[in-house]
Amino acid sequence: ELLNQSIRDPLTGLHNRRYLMPRLDELLGRSTRRGERFALAMFDIDHFKQINDRWGHATGDEVLKVVASLMKAELRDDDIVGRVGGEEFAGVLRNNNREAIEAITGRLLQRIVETGREVHGVPVHLSASIGGATLSRDHGSFKDVMASADKALYRAKHNGRNRAEFVPTSAAAKL
Repeated sequence: ELLNQSIRDPLTGLHNRRYLMPRLDELLGRSTRRGERFALAMFDIDHFKQINDRWGHATGDEVLKVVASLMKAELRDDDIVGRVGGEEFAGVLRNNNREAIEAITGRLLQRIVETGREVHGVPVHLSASIGGATLSRDHGSFKDVMASADKALYRAKHNGRNRAEFVPTSAAAKL
C-alpha cells in the first residue's frame, strides 16, 4: 500500500512524476537499444487557473479527475499515463505511426470538450492542448524528449489551444 501511495497521484489515481521519470528513461533506453519507438505527449488543461478562480478548487479537482478518467479510457492499455503536476499530464504512447498517434490524441481532445461542457453541474467548457515528440535513438536523454514535447505544447497553446502539435522526429533530434 505504501509503495502504491508513493507512485500514484492521490487525486486522480494516475501514476505520478516519481513513477513516470524512471519509466521514461527505461523506454528511452529501449528505444536506443532496440530501435523501438514511443511518443511522449504532454497534456495541459486550457485555462485551468480560470476554472479554479471562477468555480473554486473543488470544481478544479473534479475537472482533473474527469480528464484523468478520459485519458485512462481513451489511451491504450500499454500506454503509460500520469499526472506530472498541477493541470499537466504526460502520456507515453506506443508509436505505431504518426497518424495513429494523431488519431488517439484527436479523439481524446474531442472527448474532453464533449464531456467537459459541464462537470458536476458547472459549465466549465473544458479543452486541452497537447504537445508531442517521438522518443528515438536521436535523443540524448529523456530531458531532451520532454523539452521537445514542451515546445510543441507551447506551440499548441500559441496556435489557439484545444489542439495537438507534434515535433517531427528530425526536428526533435536537433533540439
